[in-house]
Amino acid sequence: MRVVITAGGLSEPIDSFRAITNHSTGRLGSVIAEEFLARGDEVVYICSSSALRPSTHCPTIIANTAREVKSVVEDVLLNQSIEVFVHSMAVSDFEVESISPELVDGKMPSDAEHPCVILRQTPKIIDLLKKISPKTRVVGFKLLKNVPEEKLLEIAAALCSRADCEFVVANLLEEIGADFHVARLVDRDSSVLERCGTKNEIAQAILKVLLS
Repeated sequence: MRVVITAGGLSEPIDSFRAITNHSTGRLGSVIAEEFLARGDEVVYICSSSALRPSTHCPTIIANTAREVKSVVEDVLLNQSIEVFVHSMAVSDFEVESISPELVDGKMPSDAEHPCVILRQTPKIIDLLKKISPKTRVVGFKLLKNVPEEKLLEIAAALCSRADCEFVVANLLEEIGADFHVARLVDRDSSVLERCGTKNEIAQAILKVLLS
């Protein structure tokens, strides 16, 4: 299979020194990539500059903002025949629209008492995938915190339906640690296709369901 995997956390600049970012390391994406590469699949790995990468070599494209990712994804999907797209990247929901006071030499003044940063939504990458490449099978991801499992499954199913995913990997922040990562593979009917307890199990389950 020819596969695209996105990984890592993005960073939306406020000025030349500051940015809005998240805590994603890209570890899960790298583990998933290794699982596909071990099968001999062709993997294109799209990640942020700080993201972990698979130890096995594969073509890697760096993108650090949502708009950079959008551009890269459009280019790959329009110019290559991609069978599977695993979108594990933590894309920023917002980017900077305007700043007050104005930047001085590319920096928000340090003595600004009440700086104001106006945000706007970033492009929803996952919503673009099937529109660009209808035959590509998409695996989505949803991370929430402190919600009942029923609610997690409901939201994951809604994403699955909206973005026309094969399934969504649904997880809770409090269920992720150094040696464990609880996740459920959820379809658009809120059915749990697989339950996993580690990143390796998640990677194996993704392949299992895609190949079934």
